[in-house]
Amino acid sequence: MPNPWIEMYDRETSRSACALAAIQVAPRAFAERNRMRWGFNFGAAYDEARERTSVFIDMLYARQFQPQTRRSAGQRSLALRCGLPQPGEPLTLTLVAGVRGLPDSWLHTACRDFCDELLASFPYDYQLYPAVTREDFLHICGWEQVRQAAAQMSIVEIERKETAITPDGCAFVQTGEWAANRQSAETLWHSLALSPGSLIFNMLIQPVQLLPSEKTELAQLAGLLEAAGDAQPEAAKAASLYRQRAQAAQGVFCMQLHLVAPAGVPASISRTVGSSLTAAVKPGEAPGGFTVRRVPGSVVNQQRIMTLQPVYNRISAASPRGRLVACAPEVRAAFHLPFFSEFGVPDVEFAIPTA
Repeated sequence: MPNPWIEMYDRETSRSACALAAIQVAPRAFAERNRMRWGFNFGAAYDEARERTSVFIDMLYARQFQPQTRRSAGQRSLALRCGLPQPGEPLTLTLVAGVRGLPDSWLHTACRDFCDELLASFPYDYQLYPAVTREDFLHICGWEQVRQAAAQMSIVEIERKETAITPDGCAFVQTGEWAANRQSAETLWHSLALSPGSLIFNMLIQPVQLLPSEKTELAQLAGLLEAAGDAQPEAAKAASLYRQRAQAAQGVFCMQLHLVAPAGVPASISRTVGSSLTAAVKPGEAPGGFTVRRVPGSVVNQQRIMTLQPVYNRISAASPRGRLVACAPEVRAAFHLPFFSEFGVPDVEFAIPTA
């Protein structure tokens, strides 16, 4: 396999030197996937693919904090990016890998190593095509779309639902969580494919270890919410979510979702994407709920999205980073790759490189 293109950004350009690589993703044909299943039907094939995706997320976290490689790996970030170049065209699904936090001379090698690990560990239900030229890299990353959208102030963030349930009612706490099921994920890809204009969906995940002060903050907030639980029904759920994140039994990530559209993000698309990724997973559960917020258009925010850095644009009850913290089960549920039946989903097609 040819060497991937590594895009380097110096400290003056992105405020933190970083290296990026991009890999285009395309679902394998149904007949090919069907022959690879271990079980007896298509449902088994789907479950196996979801399990491989969960293992991929767990390995992403484990490799970041493995003692033998932690110093040389740097701070890794991964974005699942899906772009619609123009209405009626196939969707371009891309993994964008980023590395920072290392001496400049180490970044290129560290990013190449990260890219090689992704190629080796990504679920084999998908074909992977690393960008090998700068032109290919910029194209599958949607670089020009992000630049234009930032200039037009047409970037929105989709957040988990927040509710004012603290005693003074002034601070907002999260009562929603990320989740998706097979049907809601199909709705996500269908809504992106039917966008009336050029659009990019960007899901950033970054393995992190919470500082002791952040764990204390989350635990204290959980205790405050538990005390308010009798008077406010949603407080108990929020307390459970914050307690899980403070304990971080299976690892935590910073996770952030953006929609980027040069001509403006249609409200119908943002609502559909939000509801698709906060769906009820178990029968009888209520959807998690979501909020759509406009991101201030600026060169800084443009660069942060391009170079896989979180955009902190407001303060809630938790710290800015605490607002983005998601436990591993949430990330596994939301990182829902396309997996369609033999006849696919109407109007949804994913681009496959011809060269």
